Amino acid sequence: MLKWKSKILWGIAIIYVVGIVGISLPLTRNLFLSLSPVNLLISFAAVLAFHRDWSLKFWIFAVSVFIFSLILEIVGVATGSVFGEYRYGETLGPLFYGAPFVIGLNWVMLVYASLALFTFITINKYLRILFSAIILVIFDMAMEPVSHHLHMWYWPDNQIPPQNYIAWFFAALFFAWLGTVLNVNFKNMVARFVIITQFLFFLILNIIFKIVLQ
Repeated sequence: MLKWKSKILWGIAIIYVVGIVGISLPLTRNLFLSLSPVNLLISFAAVLAFHRDWSLKFWIFAVSVFIFSLILEIVGVATGSVFGEYRYGETLGPLFYGAPFVIGLNWVMLVYASLALFTFITINKYLRILFSAIILVIFDMAMEPVSHHLHMWYWPDNQIPPQNYIAWFFAALFFAWLGTVLNVNFKNMVARFVIITQFLFFLILNIIFKIVLQ
C-alpha cells in the first residue's frame, strides 16, 4: 500500500508540475486548459482511492456537498447574490444552468481535503471546522486572481468582490460542519497532498502571470 501511495503522490505532483509548464507556454496553453476537468477527475479519483469510510454517512456528506454547492453556483451565476457577479468560461466543461457539473465535485474534494488536513493537525472538532473554512478561503484567494487567465470564470473588470470570500467562508464552514457532525473518517494522506499541491499550483501560476508574463 505504501508503495502504491508513493507512486500516486509522485504522479499527482508530476501532473501539476507539467500543468504549470503547459499553461505557462502560449503554444500549449489551450490544450492544457482543455484538460482541466480531466485533471480534476484524476485528483478526485486519487483521493477516493485512499478513502477508508464508505458508510452511508460519507455518501450523505458527499452528495449533500455536491448538490448544495452546485445550487449555490447556479443561483450565484444567475443572480449575483451569492458570490457576486461572475460567469463561467469553457475550461471546466459542460454547464448546467450556467455552472459546470465538475464544480460540485471540486467543492466535495476541497472540503474533504481541508478536513483531512486539519483532522491530521487537531483533534478539536470545532477548530477543525473553523480552520477548514479559513484554509479554503485562503485557497480561493490564490485561485481567483488567475481564474480569468485560465478561462475558468470571469469577474467584471477582473475585480473580485469581498462578498465572494465571505460566501466561500460560510459555505465552507457549513460543509465542514456537516462532515464533522456526520463523523466521517477524513484520515487520508493523499487528500492532504492534493490540496497542498493545488494551492501551490495556483500560487505559482499567480507569480507566472503577474511577473513573468505581464
